Amino acid sequence: RTRLNILDDPKSLLARWIDDYLYVTTSLEKAKRFLDVMCEGHPEYGCIISQEKTMTNFEHDSIQAVNVTDPGQKLDFPWCGLLINMSNLSVMANYSKYRGTDLAYSLTVDKRRRPGLIFTRKMLQLAKARSHIIYTDTGLNGLHTAYVNVYQNSIISAIKMHHYLMSWGINVAKNAKFLHATIRQVTRYTHATIDVKSRSKVARANGGTCDLQKGSVIWWVIHFCRCTAPLIVEILRLGTHAFYTVLSKKHEVYGTSTLLKSLQFELSLSCNKRLKHRFKKVVKEGLEGVAALDF
Repeated sequence: RTRLNILDDPKSLLARWIDDYLYVTTSLEKAKRFLDVMCEGHPEYGCIISQEKTMTNFEHDSIQAVNVTDPGQKLDFPWCGLLINMSNLSVMANYSKYRGTDLAYSLTVDKRRRPGLIFTRKMLQLAKARSHIIYTDTGLNGLHTAYVNVYQNSIISAIKMHHYLMSWGINVAKNAKFLHATIRQVTRYTHATIDVKSRSKVARANGGTCDLQKGSVIWWVIHFCRCTAPLIVEILRLGTHAFYTVLSKKHEVYGTSTLLKSLQFELSLSCNKRLKHRFKKVVKEGLEGVAALDF
C-alpha cells in the first residue's frame, strides 16, 4: 500500500493469477513505477519476479531484461493463456502454446465399461472449456471477438474428438449416427454452459453481459428452425461448422461415412446462407488463431 499507492486509480488495474501479475494502466509513468517496484523485489513477502520472463509494451531505460511487445505491431499481449488486445482490452485464448505439440497426447481414452457414454461426457467437458464470461462477455470483447472465441473452442473440441476416435478405434462409418448425435449434443451444450456462466455470480459482480445468440453458436443444426424462436435459433451454428471444417480434412477417415454428408447437408440449408456470410470473418480469424495446431 505504501510503495504501490499508484494502484488506487480507476484508470488502472492490477490482476494476479497465482504468481503471475498483470498491470494495466493508461499512464506510462505509473507503468514504469510499477515495473521498478516489482523488479526491486520484496523478499519479506516472498515476492521476487524474474526479469527475463517479464513482458511490457513499452521501453524502460533502467530495466533491460524485459521482452517488449510493440503496440504499433497490433499484437495481442499474452498473459496466463490469454491474449489481451492492447487497443480495446478484448480477450481471446492463446493457442500458440500448442505449437509443435500433438493434441492426441492431451487425451485419456477409456475403453472399458460404457466407452460411448464416457466419450460423450469428455466431449461435453471440452465444450465448456472456454465458456467463462471473460471469453463471451460482449461488453468487453464485442460480438465479433466473442464469436471467434466460441468458434475456436469448437475447432479445438473437433480436433480432440478426431484424436479420441482414432485412439478409441471405433468404426466411424458404423457409428455415424451416434457421432452426429454427439456433435449436436456438444454444440447445444456449448450454448447452455455459456448461458449459465453469463449469469454466474462472477459475471454479475463484474457487469458481464453476453448477447451471443443460440442459433449462431450451434450454426446450422436447425432442422427445427421454422418452429423455434429467433433467439434460440441463432446459437445452434458455429459449432457444427467447426466440426465439419475439421473432420472434412480427414476425408480418408470420414469420407465413407454419412457423418460428413449429414453435416454438409445442414450447412447447405438455404436458411443459413445469411449466417454463412455474416460469420465469414469470424471463421477466417478463428482459423488463423489456431493455425499453430498440428492437425
